[in-house]
Amino acid sequence: MLLECGRQFISKISIYNRDFFAQTTMARPTLSVHLSNYNDASSIGEAIEAIVRQSHAPDEFVIVDDGSTDESIEVIERYMRKYPIIRLVRNDKNYGVVYTINRGLSLATGDYIYFASANDRVLPGFFKTSMSLLKQFPTAAMSCTDARLIYADTGREITNGAKRFVDKAGFLTGPQLAAKLNGKAMHGASYITRRQILVEMGGYLPQLRWHCDYFLHHMIAFRFGTCYIPEELVLWRYAERGAYSSGRHNLPMQRQVLREMIRLLAQPEYSGLVDLVARAQLLAIFRPAMNGRQLLNMVQDAATQPQATLLRYLLWESSVGKSQWLVEQSAEILANRCEQIWARSFHEYDRLRSLLSAR
Repeated sequence: MLLECGRQFISKISIYNRDFFAQTTMARPTLSVHLSNYNDASSIGEAIEAIVRQSHAPDEFVIVDDGSTDESIEVIERYMRKYPIIRLVRNDKNYGVVYTINRGLSLATGDYIYFASANDRVLPGFFKTSMSLLKQFPTAAMSCTDARLIYADTGREITNGAKRFVDKAGFLTGPQLAAKLNGKAMHGASYITRRQILVEMGGYLPQLRWHCDYFLHHMIAFRFGTCYIPEELVLWRYAERGAYSSGRHNLPMQRQVLREMIRLLAQPEYSGLVDLVARAQLLAIFRPAMNGRQLLNMVQDAATQPQATLLRYLLWESSVGKSQWLVEQSAEILANRCEQIWARSFHEYDRLRSLLSAR
């Protein structure tokens, strides 16, 4: 099923054909870097420096400003005078992160694209190592690495439970990656992705909010496979407040995003990936937002079998859900049994009353 689904998807994406891959293996693949800026004057200079000083320089570097009102534009312009590779594009007002990233995608021209953040940092060797591996495995749709995680305000190290899916850099198929994730995720700060496939898939979906990159890149990796480098080549700085991803603490919004993600996974274009999503425990990030009763209600309301399958899996893997599941299943069995007894008793009563009336 997965292979057939892959064939259908590949036929839909014209760029994915043997001629294209043959050309890619012969030529040096090009790299676009996009950097979103919104009032990041205090941090964007360091982010730019980390990018332009890479041993493998990007072929183009586009910064899209999302209506900043601080001094960040002046900072960017100083770097533009120093590094002609940098191009600045400005939104006419503040549209938000997803819109700005999608605009950067539409402006890019490279074979691959990296979406940088003003808060995070690429570390030495990131582009060189990643692009070399992508050239070695031209059928891979993307690459990722390990990351060093710290708190943005204190610099304190964060335990990284998703390190080292494998010990040696190489290529992982979708099923191999799903078997390695175990409820963790590829590091979003390290995604370098084939640009055309992002375009063909419609870019980042705003309805998935802070999980739009999480969803899209895991679907790409499950479908086509990914290169993986077990080295800390990016620095991810977690901000408790202010960062777009902190919205996941809004539990009602998290539940809304979960419903939308499950709705998408039930669509034909994601057919065959449900088992990989379940095996990877990709929906585990939503467990804190859902209790057993809410999950049960979602299972009952599921419009399709894939939706029900994903929800049942998520429910069963939840420690709260396990006990709640057993309670609800027992209650349902008991209720059905009571209805059967009542129906049988009423039927017998009605039969006896009819006999007495006849007599």
